[in-house]
Amino acid sequence: GNLFDDYLQYFLGYRGSYYRIRYEDDNQSSVLPEDGERVYASEVMGLSTNLGRSFSNNWFHSFNLAANYINPVVDETTGEFDSDFVTFTDDRGILSFSLIQYLYGEDQRALLTERVKQSYLLEPYNGEERKLDLEHELIIKPAAEWSLGNLLTYSHDHNEITSSTTTLSYSNTTLNASFSYIYELEEDASEEKTRYHSSALAYALNNRHSIRGSFQYDILAHEKRGYTFGYTYNKGCWNTTLSFERDITPKTTSTGTTSTTHDIIYLKLNLIPFGEQQFQAYDEKRESS
Repeated sequence: GNLFDDYLQYFLGYRGSYYRIRYEDDNQSSVLPEDGERVYASEVMGLSTNLGRSFSNNWFHSFNLAANYINPVVDETTGEFDSDFVTFTDDRGILSFSLIQYLYGEDQRALLTERVKQSYLLEPYNGEERKLDLEHELIIKPAAEWSLGNLLTYSHDHNEITSSTTTLSYSNTTLNASFSYIYELEEDASEEKTRYHSSALAYALNNRHSIRGSFQYDILAHEKRGYTFGYTYNKGCWNTTLSFERDITPKTTSTGTTSTTHDIIYLKLNLIPFGEQQFQAYDEKRESS
């Protein structure tokens, strides 16, 4: 809705999700955890304002300020949830402030986009940092098909940058390609860092069918981090995606180097505008060297 002659917009909505995880062991070699279920619903409220200015050369600058509040109203969990499957970040009240600005050229194309977001936990646990990670994103489009962007995350808990992703992208009506350089600080060890490349490619065969793939390579460990490939069928009012992902996570310990390999098969069904359902088949393997 709008207030004050459209200078202030407000939003009120609800969102919900249902998760179910079923654990299986083909070899029956270990005791499996109890299957997990979670029903979650929250109310989302927001206020925002848009300011704009035109220039004599037909360029336009847009400025958006927003505040959003997420309040959980239903949160029921049974069984066990592995963080590798589902990570919950919205199980408590969160207040977020964001600033987004755009610079449009003569052809009404966004030449520059900048976004800054800071979120706060309203009820932090004992000793927990109230301020969540600060996010900053900058995207430059020197041409209609090309873009260069950086997404940076700063941790108030560690007082340093915990991740930085720089991406060069090319996109047209049939082809989407990107090359990224990624820096990450591991959550459980502030001194452990990773740097790797990620390349992704998506190609639309026609209006109905498209294929995609990606590959990650660890620069420090000199080994691959994983890869994905998938297929999407688009019917307009609904689409479905079948994909395979292999994620390899190396880790250095006091006894040597270990790596965990996750193989995941995804089946996604998106019913527009009702939402998306996702099914996963998951396998984990650990190796030491």
